[in-house]
Amino acid sequence: MPFGAIAAVLFVQGMTRSGFADIGGPIDVIVLLAVAAGGAVGMAILVYTIESLFWRQGGEG
Repeated sequence: MPFGAIAAVLFVQGMTRSGFADIGGPIDVIVLLAVAAGGAVGMAILVYTIESLFWRQGGEG
């Protein structure tokens, strides 16, 4: 999940052509944290989905 958070923040900063020096106020920090949280949740969903597709639980036989 930390990798997803970092990747999301770097992606947004790359798309907006801004950097950490451009953070100006509390709302910028809140938005940055929200983007990081979204990236973390998205990465968790992706990992669990891939895991469920490729690794089956051996409960039978």
